[in-house]
Amino acid sequence: MLALCFVVYKVAQTVYLQTQILDKDVSSAELKLLTLAARIQDAEHTLRHQLTEQAVVNSSKADTSGESTREAGGGNGQKSNGAGAVSARGAGIRALLAAHGDLAAQLRANSSTLAHLADLAHSLQP
Repeated sequence: MLALCFVVYKVAQTVYLQTQILDKDVSSAELKLLTLAARIQDAEHTLRHQLTEQAVVNSSKADTSGESTREAGGGNGQKSNGAGAVSARGAGIRALLAAHGDLAAQLRANSSTLAHLADLAHSLQP
């Protein structure tokens, strides 16, 4: 009887320790995700600010120059802005997908560990 109590105690200790580890893993993943979200928000804000500044510069150039210069400058400015926006947006999406993949892998590992612990707990019950 004493040996059985000791075994149950050790299993309980192990379960507690593993839940603490899982909690730490989830907290770490949440922190990484929040950090990534903040970086993406900052990049988006910076990009929008740059696009607004470029639009102001382009409109002031268009006001001071002739009609032919306005058409040529407007086309070039839009092309480079569009490419930069797609590039930054694509990088942000790739970073989010990578973080999502890491988080999903950690959650799968944690789920399998929890399932294993639940099986062990059920097998020890009288």
